[in-house]
Amino acid sequence: MARRKILAADLVGLMLFLGCAALFFLVVVSRNYVPAKFLYDENTLRGFWNTTQTCGLWDKANGYVCTAIVYRTFNVTLEVAIGIAAVTIPAVFLLMPFGRAARLRVPAYAFSMVLAIAVAWGGAAAIFNSGLNKELLANIAIVFALLFVRRKRLILASVVMLFYGVYIRPYWVIVVAFAWAAHIVSRKLGPRWGLAALAVSLVSLTLIAAVVLHAPLSMIRAATNDYRVGSEDARSMITPFFNVSNPLLEAANMFVTWISLLLPWPLVMLGGVQQLIVVVLMPVTVYLIIKNWRRAWQSADVRCNFSCSLFFAFVTVQAVFEPDYGSFVRHVCGFVPFGLLAIGFKQFGSERVRSMANRQSSPTHLVRGGSETADA
Repeated sequence: MARRKILAADLVGLMLFLGCAALFFLVVVSRNYVPAKFLYDENTLRGFWNTTQTCGLWDKANGYVCTAIVYRTFNVTLEVAIGIAAVTIPAVFLLMPFGRAARLRVPAYAFSMVLAIAVAWGGAAAIFNSGLNKELLANIAIVFALLFVRRKRLILASVVMLFYGVYIRPYWVIVVAFAWAAHIVSRKLGPRWGLAALAVSLVSLTLIAAVVLHAPLSMIRAATNDYRVGSEDARSMITPFFNVSNPLLEAANMFVTWISLLLPWPLVMLGGVQQLIVVVLMPVTVYLIIKNWRRAWQSADVRCNFSCSLFFAFVTVQAVFEPDYGSFVRHVCGFVPFGLLAIGFKQFGSERVRSMANRQSSPTHLVRGGSETADA
């Protein structure tokens, strides 16, 4: 037996409220402090605002064209976009993953740490959503996908993401395919085999592309990086770890890049505060998601298992297409809520936490900020 500090349910609710208020405020005011160079999506979208192009499929500029058409059709102004972001970001990072914890008494240290991690990721998302960009539609898609996953409607969640992928970001289609592969394998064999399935999928995709396209997949990243030379993103561009000369080295490059996204040690070389925060934040997040992925497997929780599979599938696909670490952080913010959902449900909404709370039968056992006896 060990003594732990326990938070009362009303304190948990207060912490969630303050976290939501902080994210709401950050979305609203961050635009006034974010350098204009970080808002390049806005200028690109405005360039397509009066386009005569149609929203087709698989076009290189299709994401911007379709996004601009949607914004123009529904009269989404800058103020409307910020308002939607101010509502959706607190919802997906805090309320959906941890809302049920407000009805429980939870371990103070563990909940405070996870809440801080969620607010940090939500803060990054708030900054990235401080203008008109493609992330707003991604956030809306994530909201619906999370709602469906919470209700164990995994097919409907997949359809939402596929729809967004086909019209805005085609690589989301591969993300969904990889996620289902990891989900099916991990349900039977466990998370480590789910991660192994993603690694095999990544290497297979690389080899198939080399055989079918007769060109390395890394050419997509190389072409994008050549276009971004001299921009802010070029400071953190993802470069190959090996000189690509054959499909096997190409596959090795993709695998090492995947690991470097999960454990972003290359960012240490940049030495900036924001880079060092990501260097610490990403591995801790990955560890917590894997830990609760295992709990989801042990309890046969399909929604949390699928949520973890989605997060790692997204990172895997980013190892193929993402040109720089800055863009990776911006894009992965959209999929972190799936990992947070698994953490919230398995660590703070599980029967283990409920039974711990129910054992405190006497009112004298509940001490706000105090300590109680709980299972080690």
